Amino acid sequence: MKTLRIVILEEDTDTPAALRAGGHGSLDLRSLEGLSGTDVASLLRERSMPAPFVDTSTDSLGGAHSGLGASSDFEHELRSALQSQAGPTMTLLLGSSESGPDSAPRGSHAASLPFERLNASLMRALRRHELEAALVESETRLRRIGLADRLTGLPSRELFLDRLEQAASAVMRGGYAFATLMVGFEWPANLTDGLSTSSADSLIETLSRRLQRLGRRSDSYARIGGHTFAALLLGNNSVGGSTSMAHKIAEQLARPLMVDGRSMDPIVSVGVALCPQHGTDARSVLLHAQAAMEQAQHSRHPVAVYDARYHRSSHAALHPDAAAMPPGDEALAPLLAEALERRQFTLAFQPVVDLKAGPDGSLDWTLRRLEVLARWHSPAHGHIAPAVFIPVAEHHALIGQLTDQLLDQALSAATPWRSQTLVPAISLNLSAHLLDDPDLPDRVQSALQAHKWPAGALMLEVSASALAQPSQQAHDVLARLGQLGVRLVLDDFGSGLGAYLALAELGSLAELKIDLRALRRNAGSARSDRGAAVLRSLITLAQGLGAEVIAKGVEDAGTAAWLQQLGCHAAQGHAWSRPLPAEQVRAWCTAQAATRQLRH
Repeated sequence: MKTLRIVILEEDTDTPAALRAGGHGSLDLRSLEGLSGTDVASLLRERSMPAPFVDTSTDSLGGAHSGLGASSDFEHELRSALQSQAGPTMTLLLGSSESGPDSAPRGSHAASLPFERLNASLMRALRRHELEAALVESETRLRRIGLADRLTGLPSRELFLDRLEQAASAVMRGGYAFATLMVGFEWPANLTDGLSTSSADSLIETLSRRLQRLGRRSDSYARIGGHTFAALLLGNNSVGGSTSMAHKIAEQLARPLMVDGRSMDPIVSVGVALCPQHGTDARSVLLHAQAAMEQAQHSRHPVAVYDARYHRSSHAALHPDAAAMPPGDEALAPLLAEALERRQFTLAFQPVVDLKAGPDGSLDWTLRRLEVLARWHSPAHGHIAPAVFIPVAEHHALIGQLTDQLLDQALSAATPWRSQTLVPAISLNLSAHLLDDPDLPDRVQSALQAHKWPAGALMLEVSASALAQPSQQAHDVLARLGQLGVRLVLDDFGSGLGAYLALAELGSLAELKIDLRALRRNAGSARSDRGAAVLRSLITLAQGLGAEVIAKGVEDAGTAAWLQQLGCHAAQGHAWSRPLPAEQVRAWCTAQAATRQLRH
């Protein structure tokens, strides 16, 4: 708890100054009369009370006709004075810098000390100082536990959300409104070909430095994605002021820069969302800033302000080849953010088994791993399918947080199973959006270390379509995951030539997963001659890549035996089990290890 001491220095030219006759040890503040505020402040600082002096003259307060909410030089001076002091007690000297025969007579405070406006300005300055101090303290605390971007040193997404939550709470208590900016950047594709990882990192660091030079002390910047920054602008409560700052940021970041002897022109898009106009909590404001940034990107304008009508109506037109956003996305995104905050997601586990020939030629199998599947039961809306909430999480930049939480839950649940030799490994689906997140390998490593789980016992499943045209960043992320020992599974293998070409560049893969349901649709029957020929070709291709083939969607023992005879290494499906809740996994593992019965 800090104590603020305010000394108001009144003007009175009729009373002789007694200060010069006073002692050095202590001063009677009531005797500081007849001097200008500046003179008194100077003497106080010299004698006994080092403290900043703040001018309270009418001009400093914003003029005689300024409204109570008007910003003034006085408020800026107040904040500077508060920031200059440390320790449990702060002192401010308030008074007019004017003196002499033209100064106000005693009792005429309206001219030199307009207390109504003085009080309003002082309260606004104190609230803002309190918030800034809390933000600084928060940053220091969170940095101690490593919540900073590895490359730029900027706060991470978690740290930024912490600051955003404090700012939003302050607004609800009557404090300053604020703006949140989402700043995305990209490079012309033809200019990044062959760019090394270190050169790409250098580009991001340069943009980070440019961004930070534009800020004020009260502004907060963070790197919340591979090519995305965010900004919190306290006190910027108008659309005009916020967009002006956004245009300034876009202009400065878009300036050309040199790397590897080439001139690069960043393409910058900035989205603007205001609190409380566009949301009253941290996550909704951040989501709406993200939506505004995407609006700017697709409209080819450098800046866009959040518009709910545009956001709802434009997705289908802007993404003609993508699946339509689920109905009610505007309502679902904040619910998804709240579910993450309250850890409402649960897990299901589906066995993946090795296929082997038994001693008598019959099919034999052993548990290879468990695939982790996300489940969400909303208290208000019941079960919400992954096919609905995963695209929303991707669209609103929540997929990274969701994946981190699911991985943590999965490792926590599976650790005792592994210690009892029931479950050798787990796999988790990885969104293509995360392949461009340079911090993903570090977060995966932290999770593995926290649960003492070996990296070789974790597999990440990525859709083949996501790797049809992988970026350089995706190559780097996958390479770093491989260096950790984490293994990669290519899901829906065989869906196109682009996936094969990507595989040739990505190098070592542990497994290729084939969906028998897709094979049935294309070949009429998975076990037809045509289906067998397609499957043999894919198995041969996988062998050339040094990977094993997993078939999913296996529903009976006959299909399992047929797959084993064709050379398929492993399988999963209802023939062994539907996805199991965590509390049923141990019992299933124990029973199946003893019987190994399949559904016919």
